Amino acid sequence: MRFVKQYGFFVVTIVLTLVGYLKLKSSVNDGIDAANSYLRSVGGSMDSAQFTDIQNTFVISNILIGGILFAVGLTFLCFSIYRLLKEVSTF
Repeated sequence: MRFVKQYGFFVVTIVLTLVGYLKLKSSVNDGIDAANSYLRSVGGSMDSAQFTDIQNTFVISNILIGGILFAVGLTFLCFSIYRLLKEVSTF
């Protein structure tokens, strides 16, 4: 059971890191798409300065979400690798 717990945590941290990286990589396109869909939902007409502000807000929020996921995943990944290497060296 201990084997599954440690390697399960390792796999979860790899997945979390990859999700954060992919979110960061696609954050600009996703933010622009979200701003465009918001523009369509309000009728398709808006001041260009206001739309630019909304677009920047969507992009920044996607970057923050991706960055947080990536940082947390990478931190726990390093911790998991440390624990696995520490266990191997004690044998």
